[in-house]
Amino acid sequence: MLAARNFDRFATQNGARLVLKNTRGGHYALGLAQTRLRRYSTPVDPQKHTQKDDAPPPVAPTRKNRVELRPSPRPVQSSQVGNPSPTHAPASDPPRAVSRVQRVTPQPQQVSSSSSKLSVWQTMQEDYRSAEELGILKPPPENTGPFARIGAISHRAVQLFLFYVRGVRLIAANVRTARDLRKRVRSGGAPLTRPEWLLVHTSKDDVKRVVPFVLVACILEEALPFIVLYFPGFLPSTCTLPSQKQRMAEQRAERQQLALHNNREALAAMAQQPAGVSLHSLDARGLSALCGLFDLSSRFAPSFLLRSRLNSRLAFVTEDDGYLANELAQSRSLAHLTPEELRDALLQRGLLTTNLSTSDLQRRLEHWVAKTTDPSADVNTGLRIVVGQAISSSA
Repeated sequence: MLAARNFDRFATQNGARLVLKNTRGGHYALGLAQTRLRRYSTPVDPQKHTQKDDAPPPVAPTRKNRVELRPSPRPVQSSQVGNPSPTHAPASDPPRAVSRVQRVTPQPQQVSSSSSKLSVWQTMQEDYRSAEELGILKPPPENTGPFARIGAISHRAVQLFLFYVRGVRLIAANVRTARDLRKRVRSGGAPLTRPEWLLVHTSKDDVKRVVPFVLVACILEEALPFIVLYFPGFLPSTCTLPSQKQRMAEQRAERQQLALHNNREALAAMAQQPAGVSLHSLDARGLSALCGLFDLSSRFAPSFLLRSRLNSRLAFVTEDDGYLANELAQSRSLAHLTPEELRDALLQRGLLTTNLSTSDLQRRLEHWVAKTTDPSADVNTGLRIVVGQAISSSA
């Protein structure tokens, strides 16, 4: 009995168990059976292997929330974005989508004429087409080949270069004509007419512009169309296409309207002066306002330079008024002037020309000439007319 207990303790300590087996003949056999040999002798499938009881349970994989794919929010109009409210977004939308819609800020709508204008390339093409329709430039030949576009561009470049060459030659011819006209007047011949006087005056300005124009045309011929588009005053009068002249007149009218809008208070203060508008008594603000109406540059210029520019313009206008007065006395009207000539004459005098018909332009110029050539008129008569019509138009 003691031996059996010792044997049982030995089997328990060594990881075995007692086995009692009934044999034949009523005899019993006692033996040991190892219980852990299978763990080391038989390969175990890792997929069927179970973990220990004390190991932590496996962490279940987190399932991602289902993302509801919805169409992007509709573009919000400026009137709706200005007052955002939760009612504009559906209730089922996620909060992030609503916050994105609320963060949209309306863009300021700038109403300007530049939005309706053509691009640089399109403007150049329109200038060329109008010149070809008027017969100033020769149109490109009809060509439907693969290089038709390149051929048309090169043809127009050659035609434009020839046009500039003819313009430079015309400047030289105008200079000779102006010299002959001045010689005729000095010798006691017939006085100059207004077209002849304008030719003499224009030839002087063209001579000042032809030298830098020729230098740029020889050095930067490819960039000349862009320079002409952004700086139209760079061209001499004989090298300017008709559409470019019209665009320059429109830009002058726009600058005049802008100057009137920005200097209303200064013009009103000048009109309320007891002694009236006087060029020598104006301050820097008044001089700048008048330069804007006369389309004269006033940036970074001192008062004495602004006054000198106004004096030069008034001297030119006074001499032109004398020629217009003679024509008005002979024909009783200025109906022989074209709309472009009427508009240019009024812009030279600082008078507004926007939204005026040809008859209105003519009457306004005739009124100016009648007032400034009156025997009782003085140097500041024209300035008073300019300030008066500017205030009446802005009221």
